[in-house]
Amino acid sequence: MVSAPHAYSPAQTAAVAVAPEEQPDHWVGKNIMAVVRVYGQPTYWTANHEGAGNRYFYDNPDQPHFVFETVPGGMIVNAAKVP
Repeated sequence: MVSAPHAYSPAQTAAVAVAPEEQPDHWVGKNIMAVVRVYGQPTYWTANHEGAGNRYFYDNPDQPHFVFETVPGGMIVNAAKVP
């Protein structure tokens, strides 16, 4: 007996969906204070001497780990999710 292939079920894929705020591109163009409201203060930050902004590092337990680069004024221009 040959079984039919499994049908696509949105309910099955919904379990692996990632919240928008866990995607790096979600933050680009927003102010770093928007990140602070969601994830709290960064673990640490450094001055970005290449572009005169700052780099903010988030590596708190039980939260996504990110690096954000901002320009003066706090607008995020680059964001990366790190393992």
